[in-house]
Amino acid sequence: MAGARGRMRSTVVEHEEGTAVTLRHLACFTDILMAQKTISILGCGYLGLPVARALLAKGWRVRGSTTRVQRLRVLLDAGIDPFLLELTPTLQGRALVDFFSSPTILVNFPPGRRRSDVETFLPAAMREILVRMANTSHLIFASSTSVYGEGVVDEKSLAPPRTPSGRALRHAESLLTARGDFTTTVLRFGGLYGYARTPGRFMRCIANGAAHVNLVHRDDAVAVTVLVAENLEAAAGTYNVVADSHPTKAAFYTQAARWLGNPPPAIEFDSAIPDKYVRNDWLRQRLGYRFKVPDPMVRAP
Repeated sequence: MAGARGRMRSTVVEHEEGTAVTLRHLACFTDILMAQKTISILGCGYLGLPVARALLAKGWRVRGSTTRVQRLRVLLDAGIDPFLLELTPTLQGRALVDFFSSPTILVNFPPGRRRSDVETFLPAAMREILVRMANTSHLIFASSTSVYGEGVVDEKSLAPPRTPSGRALRHAESLLTARGDFTTTVLRFGGLYGYARTPGRFMRCIANGAAHVNLVHRDDAVAVTVLVAENLEAAAGTYNVVADSHPTKAAFYTQAARWLGNPPPAIEFDSAIPDKYVRNDWLRQRLGYRFKVPDPMVRAP
């Protein structure tokens, strides 16, 4: 192909505005477009939007979705190709073929913890997405550490989740990883905080102060997602994305109250309430990631 283009006569095509453009220049421009990495982000909110901006800064083309009309301008102004899409769980919206034409898809929407039907809704929504992934080479799924039960856990832990949303996410993960026609990376995020999300703002009472927190700052969540997108083949698999340090809830939320200038929360120590400690060893070992905010006890934006 390159040789053929090299032998091609420099035929001149007149641009509608009068600018002369050679076919050779057009061919080079087409090569640039084809080489550009493209991702579709289903859910450009608290996490998805900064991920999109970070990838745009690295030269990616980004298609992004929102469920709100008023957010379309925000996406457009950021340089994102905006789409108005909603899962009901049927996928509603226009230009669905265009959105799912990207070789890489980031599925990033909340499971709906407060939905009474979350255990049926989320898997149904995931099946709706999967039937549209004929052109997908890589899928990144933003999951949660709620897929784990209690105890010290890592990616191999089989303890069943205790909450309906955790069970729904575990089911959704299994639907994705069962597909063999694209590579899948599952990112199990701890509790996201930072910027618009201030920990402890409404915390008045802690039932088990001895339990540990499993948190991750948004800057780290974004950085890990971008690292995976830039290394899709090598990063296939499942990773816990939580900070290195796991202070107790008593220590963390007391400190968070000080940062906010609020009185400390009431703390109880009910050992009947289970504790969960999520390890991140695999993320650090396999991907070599080092956290920007390794300790939630250190104040961050």
